[in-house]
Parts: sequence; structure tokens; C-alpha cells
Amino acid sequence: MKIVKKIMAAAFVLMALLLIGSTENVSAKQINSAGAAQKAALKKVGSSATVIEVDMDMERGVLFYDVELLKKNKTYTLKYNSKTGALSEYGWEINIKPYSGQSGKLISRSSIQKKALKKVKKAKVLSIHNDYDDGISEYDIKLQKGTKRYELVYNAASGKLLEYKWETVSTKASASNKYISAEKAKSIAQKKAPGATVVKVEYDNDDGMQVYDVSMVEGMYEYDVTINAKTGDIIEFEKDFND
Repeated sequence: MKIVKKIMAAAFVLMALLLIGSTENVSAKQINSAGAAQKAALKKVGSSATVIEVDMDMERGVLFYDVELLKKNKTYTLKYNSKTGALSEYGWEINIKPYSGQSGKLISRSSIQKKALKKVKKAKVLSIHNDYDDGISEYDIKLQKGTKRYELVYNAASGKLLEYKWETVSTKASASNKYISAEKAKSIAQKKAPGATVVKVEYDNDDGMQVYDVSMVEGMYEYDVTINAKTGDIIEFEKDFND
């Protein structure tokens, strides 16, 4: 009987040790130091990358680690949730953008959109606009797929991908279908400035509020309208001379 009791006691001790080990494994998923964040980032990007900077940010009571790395001709940015250890943002940007091919005809919006949807399959296009950065004509495309929002920047002439980024968004916000469409935001803005031509509609997050930023032009004037993406209310309207 004593032997049986000893065996049972040993079994309880073993189970306790296994439970402690399991708890340690769960907590090990957390990233509780800059060194741990750096290690996770190097594992994601590759050990040949050079860590440039590690910063800390507090968002809604949760600590995040921002890691910036350099690998070959790209700068990478990664953001980790210290509580869960999850990667909440990831992106890269080509440091020296190619200037060749800018003198020819620009690629169409539809062609660039196809490229973006091939890169992020089954995503929803939120906005696409053409802009200039350091003398380069670029297409900036924003998409969403599940709980991730993407931003892709392409050379408008060559079609080369210059920047790539994704970030996780609120599950509740992404699951909600109560947000107005980009077309609806465009219509609301045009009612505010009849006769103006919409040149850009961009879905964005403004201090926690989902908004549409609509840019329009009419003759010598340009308009910037910010619309609440949930209610459709205009929360900001600006009219300036078009330089």
C-alpha cells in the first residue's frame, strides 16, 4: 500500500512539473524585452539583416516593440505585441528607387490593380491613386483581407513594387459591414462641391476613427474632404487654390 501511495505521489509531482513547463511555454510566447523583439525580427527577415533601431510604443495599455532593420537594398519595419508576441505590422521599402522608365507611358490603374490583387490574393481594394515621390510617378494601393490592411506602392511606369506593408486591424471593425463604400464617400464629397472632379479617395484611420479622405479639383480650386466611414458625416472640409 505504501508503494502504491509513493507511486501516486510521484505521478502527481510529474503532472505538476508538466503543468509548470506548459505555463512557461505559454509565457515564452510573450516578447518582454527589446532583445526578444530583435531576435524575433531577425528570425522573420533573416539573420543577415542589420538591426538599426528598436523602439517601444504604448497603445491602449499594451506595449509594442518597433524594430527597424536593413537588408541589402531594403529597410524593414516590424511591430510586435509584447503581450501576445504576435507580429501586428510588417513592411519593407526599397532604399534607392529606380528612376529608369519614367519617361514612357504610365501603366493603367487596372493593370496595377491586377498586380496588387495577384500579390495579395482575394483582397478587397480600398483605394488607388497616382502620386509623385522624389520625382517618381507612383501608384499607391490600399487593400484589405480579413484582419489585415495592406499598402502597396508601385513604380507607375515600370510596375516595379517599391513598398509593401501590412498591419492588423480591429477584428470588430473588419467584421463589421456597416461602413460606407468608397463610391458612397465620393458621392457625399461631390454633393458638398458640385462640379468638382474626384482625383483621389483614400480609406484611412484617423486617431481610431475610420475615415475616407477625398481629394477633388475644380478649375483653380482644390478640395479636401474627410468623411466618417461609418456615419457618412463630413468631419472636415477644406477649399484652397490649386497650385
